[in-house]
Amino acid sequence: MLKGEKCLLSVAMIVKDEEHNIRRALESLKGVVDEIIVVDTGSKDRTPEIVKEYTDKLFFHEWKDDFSEARNYSLKFPTCEWVLIFDADEELSEDFRKNIRNFLMNLPKDVNTIYVPTISYLDIDLKSTEFATTPRIFRNGTVYYKNIVHNQPIHKPKAINVPYVIYHYGYIWTRKTRKKKYNRTRSLILKHLENVQDPVEKIYYLVQLYKTESIGDTLYRKYEVAWKTLSEIRKVGKIPSIGLEFLYLFSMDLINANILDLARELLKMNMKIVPDYPDPYFGMLTLSERSEKWHDVIEWGNRFLDVLDKALNRIEKYEWTVMTVKNIASAYMAIARAYLKLGNYEHFFENMKEAIKKSEETGENIQKFLSVILGDICSMNLEKKDLEKLIPAVGYMLEISSQKNLNLKADCFFEKVAEMSLRIPEEILDRYNPSSEFGIIVKKRLVDKRDHLMDVILKGKTIEEFVLSEGASALLLIFDVISESDEEKLRILNNIRKETENSNLKGATIALMGDIYLRMGRYREAITMYRKSIEIAPDISKFVKPVIEDLKIKLESDVEGVYEELLRYFTGGKELIFDLTKYLGKDISKKLHLISDNPYAYYTAA
Repeated sequence: MLKGEKCLLSVAMIVKDEEHNIRRALESLKGVVDEIIVVDTGSKDRTPEIVKEYTDKLFFHEWKDDFSEARNYSLKFPTCEWVLIFDADEELSEDFRKNIRNFLMNLPKDVNTIYVPTISYLDIDLKSTEFATTPRIFRNGTVYYKNIVHNQPIHKPKAINVPYVIYHYGYIWTRKTRKKKYNRTRSLILKHLENVQDPVEKIYYLVQLYKTESIGDTLYRKYEVAWKTLSEIRKVGKIPSIGLEFLYLFSMDLINANILDLARELLKMNMKIVPDYPDPYFGMLTLSERSEKWHDVIEWGNRFLDVLDKALNRIEKYEWTVMTVKNIASAYMAIARAYLKLGNYEHFFENMKEAIKKSEETGENIQKFLSVILGDICSMNLEKKDLEKLIPAVGYMLEISSQKNLNLKADCFFEKVAEMSLRIPEEILDRYNPSSEFGIIVKKRLVDKRDHLMDVILKGKTIEEFVLSEGASALLLIFDVISESDEEKLRILNNIRKETENSNLKGATIALMGDIYLRMGRYREAITMYRKSIEIAPDISKFVKPVIEDLKIKLESDVEGVYEELLRYFTGGKELIFDLTKYLGKDISKKLHLISDNPYAYYTAA
C-alpha cells in the first residue's frame, strides 16, 4: 500500500514462464498500485524469483486449461477498492501512471467498470501497432470471468472509459512462441466451441478461431473458419463487436483472392454498423486500388485518414481492435499512386513524401513503397514532358534510398530518361546505383554523352579477346563500329594477327590492315598486307587480288578495299554482321539504342 493512502488500487496477474517480460511489467506498477497479486500457474523459469522482488503476495495455482478459472482464482486475493487486470507482457504508460489514482478517487459510487485502451506492438522496433479498448479496472467484488480461452469479464454497470493507455508487447513473437501460442489457443477454442449454445457467443469464438488460424501455417483452415463465421453472422443477423474485426479481415482476404464484390459488401456492412470505425475505409481504399479506380482511391484514402484521425483522438471508445494504425503510410502511398496515374504530379509528390514520413512512425516497408512507385512510372506510357516533371520525385526517392541504405532498383527509369534524351541533374545521377551491368553503361552514357556500344559488346574483355573468342564475324563487327584512330586499329589488328591460329581469321585480319593502309595512302604497305592475306587464307584471294591489280594500275586511296567482300563472304549474305541478339540476349539487344547512336545499335534494337 502506498504510504499514507487508503488501499485504492490492486493489480491481479496470472503468469507462467514470463522471466523475459515480467520485470518490465512490475517496474511500471511501482508507485501506482497499492497491492500486487500474482498467481503463478506453473513457471519453470525465474518468474517467481523476480516477482518476489516486488511483492510478497505470490500464489501458486495448478493450470487447468482454463483462463477464466485461473483469473477468477486471482480475484480472491485483492483487498483494495479497485482491481486492475494486468498481464506480464504489458506496461503502464506514463499517462496512466500519472493520472489513474486521481481519476479513481474522483469517480461517483455508481461506476463499477472502467474500459482502458491497449496499444499492441507488432514488431521489435515498436512502430507497427493496433489498439483496442477493453474492461480492465473493476470495483472489487463486481466481476468474474467466463470461458476457458479469450475469457470475457462479466461485470456490473455503470461502465465508463478512461483515455490512459496500457502498452502490450505480447504480439512480438519468435517462431517458437508463435507456434506455441497457436497450438494452445486453437485447441482451447475448439474445446470451448463444442459446448457453446448462445449463437452470438459462437460467432465470437469463431472469430477468435479465425484470428488464431491467421498465425498458423494452414490457410485452408483459416478460410474454412471464415466461411463458417460468415454463414453464422448471416443466419443470426447480429454480431459481437469483435465481428467487426472479422468483417474487415475477411474482406482483405477476399480482396487478395480477387473476390471483390463480396469484399465490398462486407466492408459496407461494417461501415453501416459503425460509421466511425477506420478499418473498413482502408479496406475500400485497398479494393479501389486493386480495381485501379484511381479517383475512388483518393476519395477512400482521404476518408480513411479523416476517420482514423478522429479515432486516434478517442481510442478509449473502441471496444474492438483498430488494426489500420499500422497502415497510415500505405494509405498515403496509395493516394500518391492514384495522383501519379491521373497525371497530377504535384499531389503525387506531396503524398509520396508524407507516406515516407509516416513509415518512419509505423515501420511500414519503404523499400516496397518506392519500388511500386518506380514500377508504375516505368510501366506508364509517359510523354517526354511528363517524365521530365517526375525527375525531382525520383531524385528524392534515391536520396531516401541512400539515407536508409535501401536497394532501390531504378534502372528502368533511367533507361526511359536515356531514350528521351533528358538531362538529369548531376546530384541525382550521383545517387543512382545501377543494379545491372547494362544499367552501369546507361549511367555512363547519361554522364558523358559518349557512345558505349563497345562497352556492351566486350563485356569487360579486350577487343582482341572478343575477336579471338567469337571469330571472323566479330572481327568485321569491330572493324565497322569502333571509333579508334587508324593507328590504334592497326595495333589491335596486329595483336589479333599474332594471337590467332585460325588461318581464315588471320587472313581476314591482315586484309583489313591492308584496307587501313590503303585509306591512309600508304600503298606499298597496303599491297604487302593484301599479298600476305592471300598466302595465309587462299579462300579470300578472289576478293583481294582485284584490289591488288587496281593498285598496280593506279595508286589512289579511292580504290575500294576488301571489307565489303569479306563481309558478304563471312556472313553468308545475312543482314547482320554479327548476331548481337544471340550474343547479348533479347533484353539487352532491344535497348542498345539507349547507349549508342551507331546505326548498327539502332538496327539491332529495332
